[in-house]
Amino acid sequence: MPELVRDKRVKFPKGTQKDFLDSVQRVLCVTQIELAGIAGISLRTFTDWKREKNTLPLKTAQSLSRKSNIPLPKGVNILRPHWHTKKAGAVGAQAVLKKYGRLGGDADAWRRKWSKWWEEKGRLLGASPVGRAKTFSKPKRSAELAEFIGIILGDGSISKTQVVITLHSVDDELYARYVRASIKKLFAVEPGTFAHKTARAISIYISRSGLVEWLMGAQGLKVGNKVRQQVEVPVWIKDKLSFSVACVRGLMDTDGCVFHHTYTAKGKKYTYTKLHFTSASLPLVYFVYETFSRLGLHPRLARKDGEIREVRLDSKEDMRRYFKRVGTHNPKFLKRWRE
Repeated sequence: MPELVRDKRVKFPKGTQKDFLDSVQRVLCVTQIELAGIAGISLRTFTDWKREKNTLPLKTAQSLSRKSNIPLPKGVNILRPHWHTKKAGAVGAQAVLKKYGRLGGDADAWRRKWSKWWEEKGRLLGASPVGRAKTFSKPKRSAELAEFIGIILGDGSISKTQVVITLHSVDDELYARYVRASIKKLFAVEPGTFAHKTARAISIYISRSGLVEWLMGAQGLKVGNKVRQQVEVPVWIKDKLSFSVACVRGLMDTDGCVFHHTYTAKGKKYTYTKLHFTSASLPLVYFVYETFSRLGLHPRLARKDGEIREVRLDSKEDMRRYFKRVGTHNPKFLKRWRE
């Protein structure tokens, strides 16, 4: 009787199963409950998966990988049915060796088997050829790089292997083109794009573990939750005003808001265009505040839920000077300012 794919399980290297599920959830822009529904399981089971208490069915892992365009991590182990028995465990190990081409003995046979797997399946999963990391250019410090780092700190996220920037698929459609072009110019990489089906969102992603390592090392960025880690802007950006301005532009174009404030006084209606930046990361809030102050603007800090979370510009003159000195690459903000 042929073996069913759904009976196989995937054993992730320690720590990577949670990272994989977190990345899928972030790219698909769904809650844990929604992702559990997509996987066809209960929230309790999904929680156990994130705790790495249980392994994932191979069919489910492959489905989540396809939907999110996130490849399975290197070193996963495919477990066959009854893998807990000694005999089946040995068979499962052989299946993994065959699937991923990690064969001992004849090196030529190893290469032939791996090449066959790569051509038929590997490249479709977004994997990199063994021993050949995906290349990228390392740009010099510049206003363009500072702005890109602002974009990451705004609406971006970093995992161990990917950089993902998620934008509104309608409001930010033109801005998304600018972000993709900027990535290609800075890193000589063609970014991938994923359109979410359950939300008006689009994710632009770069799958380069080397780029992640470079951003962490040379730029001081961090993998994981930006708010929990209270992430800082790199010192080299803070030290030069033109770089700080570019970084603020990236932050504002992704996480900022330009809006019309309307009120009535003595029967007359007044409308003013204002701007605010909101973040639960206090270092980012103060960075925007200090940069505005260095430009001669008059920002004010505001509290949200009892804590300082916002930087605001209220006056017409400050708004005029903001668009003159900082500017924007996001057409929706320029449109709101001119309305």
